[in-house]
Amino acid sequence: MFRVLGFLTGGKSPKSSDVCEGDLPTDTLGGADRARLELASQRKANGITRELLKIHSRLARLSDFQPGEETNEIFSRLVSLCCEIHDTETVNKVFGDDMVQAILPPLRKMCSDAEYCLEDHWAKYITAAPSTDEAIGRLKSFTYYKNYEDLTRHEICAMLSANPVLPGKVAFIGSGPLPLTSLCFLEALKKRALPGNRADSENVRYPANQSLIPEILNIDRDGAAVESASVMCAKLGSLGDGMKFQCAPAGGEALDLHDFDLVYIAALVGGSQNEKEGLLHSVAAKMREGALIIMRTSWGLRSCLYPEVDMATEEMLQRVEICSVVHPYGSVVNSIIVARIRSPPKPNGDTNGNIPLITSLVC
Repeated sequence: MFRVLGFLTGGKSPKSSDVCEGDLPTDTLGGADRARLELASQRKANGITRELLKIHSRLARLSDFQPGEETNEIFSRLVSLCCEIHDTETVNKVFGDDMVQAILPPLRKMCSDAEYCLEDHWAKYITAAPSTDEAIGRLKSFTYYKNYEDLTRHEICAMLSANPVLPGKVAFIGSGPLPLTSLCFLEALKKRALPGNRADSENVRYPANQSLIPEILNIDRDGAAVESASVMCAKLGSLGDGMKFQCAPAGGEALDLHDFDLVYIAALVGGSQNEKEGLLHSVAAKMREGALIIMRTSWGLRSCLYPEVDMATEEMLQRVEICSVVHPYGSVVNSIIVARIRSPPKPNGDTNGNIPLITSLVC
């Protein structure tokens, strides 16, 4: 789910008359000015809250979330609203509303169900193509295909900031029926270039011990999603070479992730902070020290769509070192966390005295 936001900036310094009250630090404003700004922020938050509640009510009345004119219109409005950029105070007021807190879990569940329906619909449409060329054409005509390229490019940039070596084996937990990220990532690895026809970097290279054709293991607990994705990728010919599939729960005992250089955890895997912490511990225990994890999260109003992950908790930092956090402001909805697997914690909880470094990265 995506929306493009444009920002224009002028090439000259603003005049004093161009500066509005909202641009000034609140400690330079008088009591009346602060009250006026507070009132404006509250009105804005109230408007957002009313719209969220209205959208939730409309979605709750739908009989299903199969793609259609009304369904598409409602979810497009929701995504458009959640991708607006607002100041922290306004966002906090929205999430501080009791009614908003009450609808967030079911709203995210509706988004998850609708996303599954959309992906499954397109996977079947692509599979039904009469030829491989037509199947690839249908794949790349998917409404959000370019957005997935953009997201994957952000993620590869963030990954390379942590380790300037392209991975040979990647696992994606929560890949769903239309594994677009995996396909975009796989194509980028094969071409040794960023998605979207970006130029190669001379410093990018494959690990010497990996085959020329990288492997991406797509993992999902839903057998129907795995079957749908597998059949679709088989229809894509050489574009799908290197795509593997496994039906297993996230963090399940059957998963063996020790040989993987990078493991993705999708935004919808784990519905709460506690679930995501437990999942990270389970996944990290199956990975080797030094391997990377990419977790998708959210920020601002986008957290209405996907749960936000706090990676700075003691539980998280026991197993991973945070390398970078990326918060896109443009068409990409998901935020990106790149983390490196630490050595297993000692019985007394010591992590070798390392102090985790948390940075921000803009690709």
